[in-house]
Amino acid sequence: MIPRVEKHFLHGEMVAMGLLTQLVLEGREDETRRVAEFFATVGLPTHLGQLSLAAGDTADLSNAFGVALAVPFLANEPFAVTADSLVAAMRRADVLGKEVCSDKGEAAYRALRV
Repeated sequence: MIPRVEKHFLHGEMVAMGLLTQLVLEGREDETRRVAEFFATVGLPTHLGQLSLAAGDTADLSNAFGVALAVPFLANEPFAVTADSLVAAMRRADVLGKEVCSDKGEAAYRALRV
């Protein structure tokens, strides 16, 4: 849904950020941090900047979330998932990911991007 991301990043890299967002959405911040720490050690993205995005890229993120909201498995969540809740979760996941990178570094991520 975001051409510059699709062109330069692997599907799994995008999924990594999506998983962090889902964990935040579900209120599992401890698990989010633990998964982000694992991602940092293996070189997967932990924040939007590593996917050439920023939390303020409202148009791009809105396009992606519009598609995400149409996916039927979101009905499996025990609460309503809205565009606003997805945006808030993505922004919180971004902050947590940046904190993890500050603590753990980005050496593994950078090694894979060379």
